[in-house]
Amino acid sequence: MFRITAVSLAALGLATTASGQAQYAPPFTQTNIAPLAVVAEDNATGACWTDVVDSVSYAYDELGYAGLETNASAANSVVVVSVTAQRIQGECTGAATISLRGTALWEGTLVRVTYMEPQVWAFTGVEDANQIVRDLISDYAWNFLAGLPGPVPPAGAAAAAVAGPLP
Repeated sequence: MFRITAVSLAALGLATTASGQAQYAPPFTQTNIAPLAVVAEDNATGACWTDVVDSVSYAYDELGYAGLETNASAANSVVVVSVTAQRIQGECTGAATISLRGTALWEGTLVRVTYMEPQVWAFTGVEDANQIVRDLISDYAWNFLAGLPGPVPPAGAAAAAVAGPLP
């Protein structure tokens, strides 16, 4: 089952400036999600995803090429790549999902978020999901994560409310 929690378009709140004018404050930036780790969730059967370890390595490479900081042992946020699939009449059918779990800026405070900006690619009639997963990873790294705003100054000391790596 696929579920999105905690962050929606409503999370794109506004901060106010000293003059009282509203100013856009994005909920997540390249700075407040970094460093990133990558985790794979393999829910595929029938050899529908055979390069799980290589996919994780590929994800780290793509994130690095896209200019994003990674650190598996001290991650602030985690990119989760998941495949749920089964072989039906000799072909794989299922879905590949990628999402971000970690922190977001919410009204000037960094908060833990379960899922942010998930993408799901459904597939059917393929030998395996290996290339689909690589394409999904590349798309997510370059078209979502690399496109996040750069550093956004935190609103006071409240931004330090979330500390330490994710478990």
